[in-house]
Amino acid sequence: MKKVIVAGAGLAGLSAAHKLRNAGCEVVVLESQSEVGGRCQTKRENSFEFDTGAQFFSSFNTNMFGLIDKLGASDELIAIKGLAGSWRDGKLLKLRPGSLLDYISSPILSLTSKLLLLKLVFRMVVHYRQLDWQAWDRAYALDHGDAASYIRETLDEDILEYLFQPFFSGFWYAAPEELSSAFVLLLFKHLGAREFTYRGGLGALPKLLAGNLNVKLECKVQKIEPRSPSDTRLQVTVQCDGQNEQMSADVVVCALRAPEALNMLSPDFRDERNFLKNIRYGSSIVVAFPIEQPIHPDMWGILLPRKEFDLIASVVLEHAKPEAEKRMPKGKGCIVVTSSNIGAKILMDLPSEEVAAAILAELKLIFPTIGSILSTNTPPVIIRHRLAQPLFAPGHLKSIRHYKSKRQHAKSLFLSGDYLNNASTEGAVTDGLEVGQIIAQRFSR
Repeated sequence: MKKVIVAGAGLAGLSAAHKLRNAGCEVVVLESQSEVGGRCQTKRENSFEFDTGAQFFSSFNTNMFGLIDKLGASDELIAIKGLAGSWRDGKLLKLRPGSLLDYISSPILSLTSKLLLLKLVFRMVVHYRQLDWQAWDRAYALDHGDAASYIRETLDEDILEYLFQPFFSGFWYAAPEELSSAFVLLLFKHLGAREFTYRGGLGALPKLLAGNLNVKLECKVQKIEPRSPSDTRLQVTVQCDGQNEQMSADVVVCALRAPEALNMLSPDFRDERNFLKNIRYGSSIVVAFPIEQPIHPDMWGILLPRKEFDLIASVVLEHAKPEAEKRMPKGKGCIVVTSSNIGAKILMDLPSEEVAAAILAELKLIFPTIGSILSTNTPPVIIRHRLAQPLFAPGHLKSIRHYKSKRQHAKSLFLSGDYLNNASTEGAVTDGLEVGQIIAQRFSR
């Protein structure tokens, strides 16, 4: 039986491990933290439960939904039926999530801007087959500059600042100047998606995936290297319970964030290291405010423009999600605020009290009375994500395509993660399954 070590128990690592275990491999998953899930986590503070990373799954997450179905958990997915919010000129505008029709009929964009969107419709039709949510690198031919320049040259400033920028910042913690131009059509094609939550919070999904796997928690991988020049197997140095030990495997799947993976790979893995060293990440800070009474129960999320907010990118009203009564005390609420990448850079190293105060000051622009209904028993909860999401900068899609062509022929080390597919939970699951399939086919020959 072939032995595989998977470094990292996020969605990519767990998906790869699940695929390989089903293919008959002996799989060990090593995770440095005390629980699985990576950035897909649900946190509980006193009687309040809230998601701290991904906030929903979208209807175009076909590989994730397929995996959930194979695990017999499709009934745990619940559609989110509430409204979403946007912001323009100091006013909160309620819209159906992902509805381009609502954006077109709302005052978010001028008539001139709305007419300009027809250009994108035409270009989306021309490039439709390249705009694959499960394989962003298929759009590599559109990766010829940054998204901000593309929108300014093709459309106008209003479309940039009030349609695309809030999505880029709220979902990927990045400014449009930092992202590939291919993002514009990729996002535009998928704006009409429906959103789903998972019963018990999104963090319940990785726990379900890990249920039948051999996962060793609080075991930090220190180094991955060849056993010897003549041996194709790899040696993994891992620290568990304060003690270093060495493990060997026929194959290692390194499903860690790019900077962490780079630090663990020996110089022998030149191609992988050259690919990893160019990957950058956006940062975010999540602040959860438990409140004494729910507000706007008909609206579950808001995306905010940088033109009017310096620190905040998005707001989620946890009490407006389905079955929220099971996740917090009756009659209470919880608001989860995610900073922008710029906001995170400003606030990341400040004391928690200062972070909460700064975020609350901007939150009052949306909900002026929130200060009077903050929970008296549960203070704000702050989670700092220094490496929140990989930035798909100009040129990254081409780099992915180049690396994946080599990964098909890799011998014993395989990188896996959302940075190799798309920066989302679906990207992590899709790439993990893809790597698992490549290795399983290799072993079956």
